[in-house]
Amino acid sequence: MRLHRWIVAAAGRLVPKSLRAEWRAEWDAELDDREARASRWPGARPRRFDLFRRSLGAFWDALWLQSRRWYTLRLFVGHWRLATAAVMSLTIAMAATVIGLAAYNAVLVRPPGVSDPSSLQFIHVRTTADPFGAASFPEYQDYRTRLSAFSDVAAFPYAISSIPFAMDSRREQAVVTHVSANFFQVLGIEPRLGRLALSSSSADTDQMVVVSERFWRLLGADPGFVGSRIRLNDQSLVVSGIVPSGFGGMTWGFSPDIWMSLETARPVLGVAAAEFTNRGRDWLHLVGRLRPGITVTQAQTDAQLVATTIERDQPEANRGRTAVLTPLSVTPPGDRPWATKIFASLLFVVLLTLVVACANVVNLLLGLAASRRHEMLVRAALGASRLQLVGPLLRESLSVGLLSGLLGYGLAAVVLTQLSAWRPALGGFFPSPSFDLRPDLLVFVATFGIAIVAGLGVGLAPALRAASDGLSGSLQRESSTGGP
Repeated sequence: MRLHRWIVAAAGRLVPKSLRAEWRAEWDAELDDREARASRWPGARPRRFDLFRRSLGAFWDALWLQSRRWYTLRLFVGHWRLATAAVMSLTIAMAATVIGLAAYNAVLVRPPGVSDPSSLQFIHVRTTADPFGAASFPEYQDYRTRLSAFSDVAAFPYAISSIPFAMDSRREQAVVTHVSANFFQVLGIEPRLGRLALSSSSADTDQMVVVSERFWRLLGADPGFVGSRIRLNDQSLVVSGIVPSGFGGMTWGFSPDIWMSLETARPVLGVAAAEFTNRGRDWLHLVGRLRPGITVTQAQTDAQLVATTIERDQPEANRGRTAVLTPLSVTPPGDRPWATKIFASLLFVVLLTLVVACANVVNLLLGLAASRRHEMLVRAALGASRLQLVGPLLRESLSVGLLSGLLGYGLAAVVLTQLSAWRPALGGFFPSPSFDLRPDLLVFVATFGIAIVAGLGVGLAPALRAASDGLSGSLQRESSTGGP
């Protein structure tokens, strides 16, 4: 097949099936005629280029037959001022909505960046003073060795520190935290580089720590950084691995630069030895991974049995203490009630902003519908039903909603990404806060749903108004407005 014939065949795929055979016959006849005329001329190569050039017009011809599908675009081009005002109004409101959704999702919905978060459970020690209390270090060891429903249990405090970091001639202020040596293994986090191994004893010759990917990139992102020596508070430590950027720790609002084990924290952070022996010092929060096939109810029963056993063995320090399980989240369960009120209020305010923007767009589309009264009259005269009159108007408003949702999501994503990378300096002795507010798939799906609802909502009133009277009502309105 010659090139110009192949071009026409490819363009024919864009033609509606009902018109495809007739369209192809017409184009083949035109090409046959031009080929016949070109063959009668000597040196017909320029004519062959002319056939190629003219065959490209088949694409425009095919697209024009599909024009009923992009009639909305042509309509908005003709009313570009109104369309721009409607899209901009909804875009700003949708961007504010995405920011509210992303904040609510980051604080209350999205789990930490761990593997299989559904199999991880917080293990709280409930007392009369605190329904989601912490455990002492000896109590943590009891739970870890006696719980049979969990494959392993890790411990961490809701605590961070800002201490001096030194490596060669580099000096920084680093945000550090301490966790149990099995912390990353229980959470199932894969290293970015090296191994996420922490020292399990303060007597180890080389105390191992891990560094966040953000801090590693701040230091130059050297692939040979793993295994190098650093100094924290004048203590020599060895970097064993890089924590991937998807995991920002268990304390929302503060992302650690360096993790060390509880034992390493003794010389580096000055953690007192009594913290590891005194059952009255509750400072560790526990997280465990369920064994395969174990339900949360079974694990709750097992944890309660262990709490009863600990109370029997240590009645003075553990009287009235029970165990309770909650799903894994970056917001502590005790803080979720007030956090829910704050972020739900924020979400309510941005949704009100979206409602106001939708009301403005409704007024604009009502004006557009009024200017298209003649078009609706012609459609009704040709026999269009009320549904056929409403359909194009709803399609147009839905296009406005989806375009505004896409632009609003993009604008909010840029703002939230920049905000997540910003770490304000609060002085050398105060850790720099960080907030990972970047929208994820859940926020995108929610935005898409809201955009559809908003698009249909702003177009429903204009569509019903334009199709409310039918042909007779349109004629009466034409005579009443035309006579005076």
